[in-house]
Amino acid sequence: MESYSEIKKDVKSLVEETVNMGNTIHGGLGRACHDYWLDSMHVDDHGPCFVTKFMASMAILKLYIDSELEINQELKEIAFYLLARLSENDKKSISDSCIKEILRDSKDIYEFNWYVVHNCLSRNA
Repeated sequence: MESYSEIKKDVKSLVEETVNMGNTIHGGLGRACHDYWLDSMHVDDHGPCFVTKFMASMAILKLYIDSELEINQELKEIAFYLLARLSENDKKSISDSCIKEILRDSKDIYEFNWYVVHNCLSRNA
């Protein structure tokens, strides 16, 4: 499985490639959502596993913030949904360094609700 850092690099690369082809950054972010099957019609049944989709959704949301764009609220809800769908084995498969990075990013993404992400990913929960 890819690490969170690798997924962030992949998302950034997809966005840059799309922008270099003449599209907007929104188009690149949309492409990243499409490539990781993060639309509400396919989030359950298609594409990569829930862990990968969750990490990709967090990476895309972080890129919205880093690009100073208004955050995609639907994607924010999908990320929470994916977080809730993670099994204990899924959580164990995420390395400690990835969890630390996700928790750092969640503070920017979820502001006042970042603790929910922290509680769900806590190794002691």
